[in-house]
Amino acid sequence: PLVVFSVFGCLSPDNRCSVILQAFSNLIDDVDAELRLVGEQVSDYDVMEDIDRLGLRTRVKLIRPSSAAILSDELARADVCVCLQSLFGSGMFSVWLRAMAAGKPTVISGLGRSVDVPACDSYSWTTVGNDATEPVAVWIDLLDEEASLVSAMQRLAQDEEFRLSMGKRARTYWERQHSG
Repeated sequence: PLVVFSVFGCLSPDNRCSVILQAFSNLIDDVDAELRLVGEQVSDYDVMEDIDRLGLRTRVKLIRPSSAAILSDELARADVCVCLQSLFGSGMFSVWLRAMAAGKPTVISGLGRSVDVPACDSYSWTTVGNDATEPVAVWIDLLDEEASLVSAMQRLAQDEEFRLSMGKRARTYWERQHSG
């Protein structure tokens, strides 16, 4: 079945769009997947240029969230949310919280802000963070970002049981940590 990866927020280098697109291009021969980029384009980054350069026009959809209903529909459609940020980016914290609240597994940057999040790394699949036994996200190694992201996306696409159980744990974690 088709697995939908979604990225929410400003479609910019800070939100790692070019890295996500490159990783996705390395994944599509192995899995039936679609990438949905939900957000506003910025003037200093041409996302369509990267999509065309990588030959992804039929596998990547650009969605402009012109209403809260469209944003909610896109979140419901997602199987996995990719919430990356650069070292200098404004962050994806609110997007990540919404994804967890919706019971979606997420892929997050291995930055200091997410140290306390029980997440597994995309190579050994061992959990780091507070609840070292039950990961609620997959974290990406910033020193090997693209390969780490490909590994995470591939596992989440191919292992439905892992993907669904991570989504359930994410929702439980959000209820326990962030819904009050």
